[in-house]
Amino acid sequence: MAKYEYQVLLSIDKNPPEGDLHLMPCPFCGKKDPVYWEYETAVGPRWKIFCLGEECGGCVDTGYAQQRHHVTDKWNRRAEVEG
Repeated sequence: MAKYEYQVLLSIDKNPPEGDLHLMPCPFCGKKDPVYWEYETAVGPRWKIFCLGEECGGCVDTGYAQQRHHVTDKWNRRAEVEG
């Protein structure tokens, strides 16, 4: 049986106030300060975005994002609202 190893947390970075890496509020709860979460995998470090909202836990984790902008684009994407 294969042994499961948990992700090792490398760093948590706050949401930059502006620029290409700025994150929109959480699409699930509306909290305005999601964080970047860097973790170690067997093939190197990866990034995800995590909401720290109470009872939320919204997350974008592709499993392959070696740079923050890969998950930033996915987090900030919103469906268009038809009027």
